[in-house]
Amino acid sequence: MNLKEAKNIFDEISELCGRINDPILDDALESIYRDVEHAQNIDEVLQLTSDLMFYVDEVTWDDEEVKQIKSDIQDLYNELQDEVE
Repeated sequence: MNLKEAKNIFDEISELCGRINDPILDDALESIYRDVEHAQNIDEVLQLTSDLMFYVDEVTWDDEEVKQIKSDIQDLYNELQDEVE
């Protein structure tokens, strides 16, 4: 996996996070997104995505759609982790 592919996975995760519409997650995403844009290697992208996952995990809505989005985000994160390792 190259840096561009890692950033593309992060972009997919970002898009899904935006669909959750949680203000705390949105604020974290905005800050982390800027850092990912400037990331120089895939390890940096993975670390920043890990930071974002903390906020995703904190979303506690019991809505089925949100649960599915969180599951999709987790799948993408796992893919990123697998590809980096």
